[in-house]
Amino acid sequence: MAANPEKNESSGLFMPKSGFALSLIRDGAKPMINVLDEQEHYVLVSDGEHFAVVERRVGKFYALHHRECHGYLLDDPDLVNLVKKTGVRREREARAILVRVAMEWRDLFEHIR
Repeated sequence: MAANPEKNESSGLFMPKSGFALSLIRDGAKPMINVLDEQEHYVLVSDGEHFAVVERRVGKFYALHHRECHGYLLDDPDLVNLVKKTGVRREREARAILVRVAMEWRDLFEHIR
């Protein structure tokens, strides 16, 4: 996990120096979104109460469903709303979704390759 956050002067956000779990922390406040896991292009994120699987493309995060085509940056407050709207309450359930979606993507990729 991240040890010492480092402030990014351009955005005013604190980002962990290293480690897999990423958090965005505004001026030492509670993280808005935590990145818990990643498989292929899919990321498990949490707001602390809800867990959601989103797709990461070119540094932005997209919902897997709900016809949402808008991409969000990790520090976008609307990403928190997306996690609440599309997420689930149990991390175990969200991790199962992540595994299934990533496996389906890998199978499709191998098939068309």
